[in-house]
Amino acid sequence: LNPVATDYLKKNAMINRVEHNLKVYNMDGGDFIRWCAQDPLAGPDHIVMNHPSAAVESILPAVIQAFSPQQWTHRPLPMIHVYMFARSDYTEKDIFDRIE
Repeated sequence: LNPVATDYLKKNAMINRVEHNLKVYNMDGGDFIRWCAQDPLAGPDHIVMNHPSAAVESILPAVIQAFSPQQWTHRPLPMIHVYMFARSDYTEKDIFDRIE
C-alpha cells in the first residue's frame, strides 16, 4: 500500500484532466478484486493493477476466484490490466506459462 503514490496518481489525473474518468483506491490487490466483484451491475469496466513484483502470484488468483462468468451474465467481465516484472531473456511463451 502506498498512499503517496495514490496521491500522485490523483494529482496526475487532475493535471491531465481525466480525474472524472477514474477512481483511485489504495487497497490490497486481492481484497480490491473481491470487493469489485461483489456487485456485477455496479462493478468497474477496467481495472489497472500495478503491483509488478507480486501481481501474478497474488492478484491473478483473486481475479479467477472473484469474477465468475455465471454472476456476470448481464454485462461483460471487466478488463483487468496486470503488470509484472520479467527478465530480459523471458519470451512471450515464458510470460504466458507464468500466468496460466
